[in-house]
Amino acid sequence: MLDTRTYRSGPSQENSTILGSAQLQSLLAYLSTPEPAGVYWKIISSSVPFTKNWHVGTTDTWGGFLNERRTVFEAMWRAERDLDVRVVLLSGDRHEFGATRFPDPSLALSPSELQPDTAGLGVHEFSVGPLNMFYLPIRSYYQTDDEDVAVKYAPDGNSKFGYIDIADGLDDVDPSAEVPVPARSSMLTYSLYVDGEVVWKYRLSIPFESAAGARAIQDAGKKSHFPPGRVLEDKLAKNGWDVVVKTGIGRAEELVRHCIDATTAAYIGLLDRFAAKERLA
Repeated sequence: MLDTRTYRSGPSQENSTILGSAQLQSLLAYLSTPEPAGVYWKIISSSVPFTKNWHVGTTDTWGGFLNERRTVFEAMWRAERDLDVRVVLLSGDRHEFGATRFPDPSLALSPSELQPDTAGLGVHEFSVGPLNMFYLPIRSYYQTDDEDVAVKYAPDGNSKFGYIDIADGLDDVDPSAEVPVPARSSMLTYSLYVDGEVVWKYRLSIPFESAAGARAIQDAGKKSHFPPGRVLEDKLAKNGWDVVVKTGIGRAEELVRHCIDATTAAYIGLLDRFAAKERLA
């Protein structure tokens, strides 16, 4: 569980830190430490989202500390490659729900595997909260690059929470295969509740090393020894014309914020020039 408030510095600088040096080193040590036998998951919680897909208040999140975020992500990808664990991120603070995946660049995924609103490979973040809340009828979460791949976005609803279940069982190591390849796996299922109803379910799994399914992933030439995440249930309404309007409002708010920031920076620069002239005089 990360403290992202106490030790943070100013955002959007080359050396900005959201964790502080001691906490960062502690997190990196945790990520590099093998888990005991039978433990297949490293779950990390953050009070603010890791993804930069939220475009209002981005600098208050990990989106304002991208260099440190990259350091942490590289440690997460290395843990998934070398320690045979999956890293799952939990966060909140946005009064909305967003599921995002952060693919390891070494996987060299194709453009089709990096499209918005797709399940797939990568460290996954599930961001939701708070349990009782207000929500705004605008859209502020959307994908802008192939680093933060949007999996699902659910902005509406006055009550939201996520439920995680981890259990052993049989799971398909390649859901896209014509013939299912079941394997004994550790399965993490995330259920999103909105206004008291389960509206979305998503599964990540880790085939046990001894299972034939784990070997099948390698034999099939897959890019990762983990199966891609997949949607089990989706009751959320499809996008309609109103979403276009709400997205426009959200992007207008972002544009206004950028204009204010640019105007403020120009004003401060002008004051600095005047001050310099006065010193010379």
